[in-house]
Amino acid sequence: MDARKLEQFEKEARPFLNGLGGKTLEAVGRDVGVSWPTTKKKNELIDHIIWIYTGKLAPIPVSNQGAPVKNSYYDPKIKQTLDDLRARYLIEPQTPKSVVAERQELVFESPDYAEIEKQNPYQNTVYRGQAAVLNGVFYLLPLHCRENGERLVVPDRLIGKYALKEGDIVSCYAGKSDSVYVATDILTINGKQPSDIRRGAFEDAVYATEPIRFFDKDRFTSNTAKCLDWLTPICKGQRACLISPPKAGKTRFLREAAAAASKLNPDLDVFVLCVGQAPEEIGGFRSLVARENLIYSTYEDDPERQVFTADFIMKRARSYAECGRNVLLLVDSFNALARAYNDTELSDGGKTLTGGLESKTLQYLKKYLGGARRLQNGGSLTVLGALSEGTGNPMDDFIAVELCAISNLEIRLCESLAVKRLYPALDIKKSRVLSKEQASLSLEGEALIAALESAESYEAFLRKNGTR
Repeated sequence: MDARKLEQFEKEARPFLNGLGGKTLEAVGRDVGVSWPTTKKKNELIDHIIWIYTGKLAPIPVSNQGAPVKNSYYDPKIKQTLDDLRARYLIEPQTPKSVVAERQELVFESPDYAEIEKQNPYQNTVYRGQAAVLNGVFYLLPLHCRENGERLVVPDRLIGKYALKEGDIVSCYAGKSDSVYVATDILTINGKQPSDIRRGAFEDAVYATEPIRFFDKDRFTSNTAKCLDWLTPICKGQRACLISPPKAGKTRFLREAAAAASKLNPDLDVFVLCVGQAPEEIGGFRSLVARENLIYSTYEDDPERQVFTADFIMKRARSYAECGRNVLLLVDSFNALARAYNDTELSDGGKTLTGGLESKTLQYLKKYLGGARRLQNGGSLTVLGALSEGTGNPMDDFIAVELCAISNLEIRLCESLAVKRLYPALDIKKSRVLSKEQASLSLEGEALIAALESAESYEAFLRKNGTR
């Protein structure tokens, strides 16, 4: 073990442990295997914990004899911080002759790489996850971003060799060292061989001109699909806002868009981000996109977790776009994301705006929506995000105005049609829709354009064509 790394580990771990309370420190010591932690003084207990982590002292085996231990619980984040420090300084990955994961259910699934495993039947298990940096350590995390305590560490030598970035989807072999999985060799990055990766500059953007398909006369014939194809077409690389009062059908609109886009555009990766939503709302997306492409947080998650999931999927989308792939990211909703970010420490230190909105929160939202673009030498990232207005909270109206200012497509829904169960409840006076001269349409498409002359004629069109 490198003496310099041992010293650095102790230098960071000791002040962290010293800041814990006595009872918490005793629980940590008991958990890692310190003998008789309640009889030791604080400095002695810290020494024993560090010695166990560095291998200078063997932990005592767990005994099930005697009465249950009291006050054995402590914050899991403490253990995670110590594990992160160990992964950063103490783990030296080794490539075993044959490694088979002990658990039957692998955290890092590899459904798209069965061919690789077939070609290498005697090699290690293939792991697949998304690259992320946590507490200074480069990890692979599960693609669905649901934390279950297991992570895979990527050593510095592989990061530098393959120029890995946060958001990359990495397929690799891994060995187990000190109960932690460590990558030993990289197989693919974002679905390509490492030698084939060419990244376009994310700052080099051009105008979006290629529309995304939503309507198909044999499979997707809903009114929402017709409106997206004929009235408010979304091009690859656009920043689009779906704006409406509450309960006007935003989530329904996004679900139908996700279903059609994923089936009719083979070259398009459709991601769905749900922030602070109810479980049943999230369940509505499960059958529409791949499990790994649905990233969500419920209202039960803390704000930090909600912001982390949003950043997690955005980093993947950007990485895909840089590598030449086309991505559609559907966000439900920007208002929930704003409230989550506003409640974290990241928003501190700025100016307070309308309704208690922090200026740093607004800048974060603009940066998130502004990430949509078509790259000159790469792929594209399209963002369609839901926004609420008229909620009675001035913050929501302020966010809608500010984000619409940087968007290049607005789709607005109205409450009057939604209460009549007519969908999509498009507000034809406020949405940016094509004219008959701008679109080459079928007879039905021309009839839809003609129906936009008034709200009454559009309502008649919806009633005539059903509400599918």
